Amino acid sequence: MHQQLSSIRTTGYYAAATFNAMFAALASVTLIGIVFITRPQQSMHSIPPSWWIPLAVIIIPAQLTSQCLTWFTVWRGDTPSPLAISRNCPALPSFIRPVIAIAWAANFLIGFIIVVSLYKPAPGQNLGWAGLPLLAFITFSLTSCANVFLMLFARTATDNEDLINLTWDFRLVIDIVIAITAIIYYKLAF
Repeated sequence: MHQQLSSIRTTGYYAAATFNAMFAALASVTLIGIVFITRPQQSMHSIPPSWWIPLAVIIIPAQLTSQCLTWFTVWRGDTPSPLAISRNCPALPSFIRPVIAIAWAANFLIGFIIVVSLYKPAPGQNLGWAGLPLLAFITFSLTSCANVFLMLFARTATDNEDLINLTWDFRLVIDIVIAITAIIYYKLAF
């Protein structure tokens, strides 16, 4: 019985990591398509064209690195949670840690900005109060998925296990604050 549960759990880990890999590939391919094929001027976002290539330089290596860490975590038999994934992040020399930590934080924030920019109402149109719970749910869900970047930021920024665990413990609060920020943004901006 224990062997069967372990097998089911491992299969679930592989399924989760596969889904995560597909999502990362889709995000990277879309970003590359915007930068090199459709050109930034024709994209659905109002991000200035000069920002797309720097976004690709920040996002794509982070996606590849997080995928390697995710699959390493699964192959070790650990739950592919953001905390476990961050624990498998190799130690970095102190001179490069701030740069890598900023890159992880940027990926977390870029995800939030993209989520917030997904819905831009036409002039005179308002999201309305009825749409706010949906916006909050989508924002909360996507920031929850981006918690791996938050935890990789914490792991890279400090060696203090208590601080890293505290970040993990407060991830729900962070996700809720971001969802509320998205709602406030829409109510003030549109």
